[in-house]
Amino acid sequence: MNGAALGLAWFLSILPASLDALTSGGLALEGASKLGLASLPWIALAGIPAVRGKGPAHGPWPLVFSALPPLALGAGLDRASDPAGTSPFETGAGLLVSVLLVVSWAGVARRSAPRSRLVAGAFWFLLVPGLAALDAALEWVPRGAGNDPSVVAGPSGTWIGRSSALVLVHRWSRDGYLDLWSAAICLAIAVLAWGVVVGLDRAAEAETTPP
Repeated sequence: MNGAALGLAWFLSILPASLDALTSGGLALEGASKLGLASLPWIALAGIPAVRGKGPAHGPWPLVFSALPPLALGAGLDRASDPAGTSPFETGAGLLVSVLLVVSWAGVARRSAPRSRLVAGAFWFLLVPGLAALDAALEWVPRGAGNDPSVVAGPSGTWIGRSSALVLVHRWSRDGYLDLWSAAICLAIAVLAWGVVVGLDRAAEAETTPP
């Protein structure tokens, strides 16, 4: 993620909570997860492929350290707005899931070898915005055709919706509830993608290293 994307993610992550505070709750965010809203831009942008020459020099950690304050703010606001309904375990688990998703996709993006950068970009495009777009199409297009919304969940309500980190965070933001099973699937996908591109990086290093 370049500096502009980093600044955009930081700004967007604090915007809902800031506007809600400035308007004294006028945004009607009651019941929504502030941590989910703060996580959405970071997870959406963390996996954008790194610019050539700006890959693994510092790894994903500058991005992660930039994301931590807004995410911690969102977690604190969730606890303050619903201290009886949200347990510390749920808040802590949500914060941990957010950080791990950001770390994983940032690690996928920051590769040095051309082949692994290409694969990392394809993984991010297909598995982050791609799965979210497919889920939206399968869920919303039938509704627009006038079908009963309760009947059109189909595959969108099963593995596609459960496999998309953006869908996970969107539903978490909207409903105020984190589906831990879906979170585990999304984390497994991100870690698997990270492992593949790291393997490609090491293979490229082995090919260029003289015997």
